Amino acid sequence: MAKTEETGPLYAARPEWKDITPIPQYAENANPIAPIFYTEAYKDATDYFRAVVKAGELSPRVLELTESVIRLNPAHYSAWQYRYKVIVAINSPLAPEHALMNELATNHLKTYQVWHHRRLLLLLAAKRLSESKGEDKDAIALSPETELGFIASVLKKDEKNYHTWAFRQWVLATFFSPLSNLSSTLFSTSPMNEEEASAYRLSMLDDEIAFVESMLHADIRNNSAWNHRFFINFKLGTDVVMKSTHNVAEFDNEEKDIVGRELSYTKEKIALAPNNASAWNYIRGVLELAKIPFSSLTSFVLPYTRSHGQEADDDQIIDLDNPLPSSSSDLPAPPALEFLADIYERDAETLRSAEQSEQATVKEKLQKAIPIWRSLSEDHDVTRKKYWEHRIHIAQITCS
Repeated sequence: MAKTEETGPLYAARPEWKDITPIPQYAENANPIAPIFYTEAYKDATDYFRAVVKAGELSPRVLELTESVIRLNPAHYSAWQYRYKVIVAINSPLAPEHALMNELATNHLKTYQVWHHRRLLLLLAAKRLSESKGEDKDAIALSPETELGFIASVLKKDEKNYHTWAFRQWVLATFFSPLSNLSSTLFSTSPMNEEEASAYRLSMLDDEIAFVESMLHADIRNNSAWNHRFFINFKLGTDVVMKSTHNVAEFDNEEKDIVGRELSYTKEKIALAPNNASAWNYIRGVLELAKIPFSSLTSFVLPYTRSHGQEADDDQIIDLDNPLPSSSSDLPAPPALEFLADIYERDAETLRSAEQSEQATVKEKLQKAIPIWRSLSEDHDVTRKKYWEHRIHIAQITCS
């Protein structure tokens, strides 16, 4: 009997499939210009898949068939879509499906269909729990907390995989955000009142901050982890994102504490690795969200724009709010130079938009930025030479 190592005997050789007439991809007399040379197993499985889809069959054997197709081609989105349709139609248990998804997600991290299917399973589990008033023990096994644990284990294989991080953010936004209609407490074996649920949600967010800090401790340049930290602090679980059009002076004390904490945390990480663009981008994001002028960080930035041996007198003063670069740092740091130039450019824009501003003052600010961009173009960031020359050109037009 013809068979494959991955999916077993060919479906054409299985007695239980004799009632199905397979549908080939091409008609008998077709002459495709660039045919794809599929394996015999893949052609066999997909021929039968086309047949059951056309017949509208939703059964356990079709569930098994879609698994075969997916194992042969994990990106076959039609097989994934139909598989979910079968699961719903036959009320298939979710625990075995979840175990299969753990295997497939681990082996195919960069296949987004795997992660989308996991989303659908979690939503289906929440629906079944709601309808059963929490009595569906099979659905309880697919808790959001379990998913977070699984994702953490998967990220050990690929710390920067976009699909994995995106799925983690979806789980948090769907089940732990106060703005969501769903709650992780659906999966709890003991009921919670509103106050307990809120405390539980905040506790989970604290755990998430600790998780992302562990990821950054392992790799301070992990841009995915920095992005996730911003998501947790400013797009989930707080009201800061809702007030992002306001000035920081209008934030409440809790929101100010979050902003202050994040600025301090990022400064410490920049001091460890001054050339880490991820941390500089993060601190920009915090400042822009809170409407804090970039110039407020001038004292912090300046030491990172000087080579070792060119320190100013005030660099010797210990300032806990503005940690200095480590002695082993490669200075000047291009991200710091860019930031300092942006300070001058933004100050010029602020002056230009103000009433009765003097053109000479605007010009003075821009003329401080131009030499910095030139140094980036010629010495410190020649890869983006054309970009820096463009910035210089625009500033010179403004000054003229």
